[in-house]
Amino acid sequence: LLLVPSGAEGPALLSVDSAIASTRPRYGGTLRVELSARLASFDPAETPAEWPEAVAKQRLSHLAFDPLVRLDVNGQPKPALALSWKSDAAAKRWEIRMRPGVKFHDGTPLAPSDVVAALSKWRESWRVSSSGDSLVIQCDEAQPNLPFELSLVFISRRAADNSPVGTGPFRIASWQPGARAVFSANEEYWEGRPFVDSIEVE
Repeated sequence: LLLVPSGAEGPALLSVDSAIASTRPRYGGTLRVELSARLASFDPAETPAEWPEAVAKQRLSHLAFDPLVRLDVNGQPKPALALSWKSDAAAKRWEIRMRPGVKFHDGTPLAPSDVVAALSKWRESWRVSSSGDSLVIQCDEAQPNLPFELSLVFISRRAADNSPVGTGPFRIASWQPGARAVFSANEEYWEGRPFVDSIEVE
């Protein structure tokens, strides 16, 4: 319990639980963001030619799509869609263990074949294959920094209307190229539901 002054009557008692509850983040609300760059495409497989658009797209992509690996505040790789990774002594062959139970926004389970397709497009020189819940990336040359590069690759699949679908914390609810995007919270996100209900980007 915390003792809190309450005037002439003397100290009042305040529960620690109620003090913590009053400062706990709450679900709901809409975050509105304005960008100076105009995004012509939100497809992870396409790279913008202009630097400002590329930076903006990289930041927004984290809302709807997940990479295999993330970088922490110190710039070190940490698990995302990949739970673990290891290489041979030459750093030419990498084995990556996938996180189970992940679903795309349309309800489709994330399959190793989806990741194989994304990585093969990212680096044509990589020979990517899957076995069970693991991936194998075979490179012609040593790739000691491969986990850092994997943090740049967002995994997606094509929906029935050919639009990209991700596994990220937000779904793409509305997309007007070069003008506006609306993202809604993914209730079944593998890392937990986001606190805000939606994000609107102009």
